[in-house]
Amino acid sequence: MRICPTALLLALPVLLTALSQPAAAQPAPQPLERQALEQEVLREGDDVAAHLTLARQYRAEGSHALAIAVLERAQQRQPANEDVLEQLGYTLIESGDYPQAVAIFDMLTAINHESEAGFNGKAVAFDKAGNHTAAQELYERALTINPNAAIVVNNLALSYILDQKPDLAISLLEPWIEKNNAPAAMRHNLALAYGISGKTAKARALNLEVMSEKEADANQAFYERYAQMMKDEQRQVLATQATRRPDKED
Repeated sequence: MRICPTALLLALPVLLTALSQPAAAQPAPQPLERQALEQEVLREGDDVAAHLTLARQYRAEGSHALAIAVLERAQQRQPANEDVLEQLGYTLIESGDYPQAVAIFDMLTAINHESEAGFNGKAVAFDKAGNHTAAQELYERALTINPNAAIVVNNLALSYILDQKPDLAISLLEPWIEKNNAPAAMRHNLALAYGISGKTAKARALNLEVMSEKEADANQAFYERYAQMMKDEQRQVLATQATRRPDKED
């Protein structure tokens, strides 16, 4: 059975990415607080603050269907609210509904042509669906709006990695990390790019800056499996080409 490189990459033991905008950390709501929020959401009115708060709590719990229902209700009240559209788009991504997420982020960028979140979110949806070329164009568009957006830089680098272009990821991340106090997720992805492109010593050194030796060893074993898989796949392609015969000329 042929293993998909992208699927294997996503199975990396310690791989922190920023492919989605996570829900803000929320303390566990008390029953009365949750009840008050839910009652507020059910009331008529244009204030969507309670909707956003409740949706974040549902997302943090993994209750995406409930979060989507709440955010769609908020969208009906305020169709042009950028915070509602952004959170709804990311929640749809988390639920696996990538086409609908793209539609929501299209609404966001139609409202605000300079929405970094809108272009980044749409790119994430494309990346999740496997359309890395389209995703990379959108990340680049987001970076024209905010060149210092760490989450977008990291997402673009990971997209290159998933698209089997680790050298592009390295060229993007190395100078950025040197000039900035890069988050751990970005260092993980640079180590990943090093590892799968055969620069295992650099990968290990960088991994040891952000993780335990045991975790670094697990990643090192992954890089070796990935490299072997790619060699096996290349040999299979060459063998297939060698057995083909050219068509006879008339």
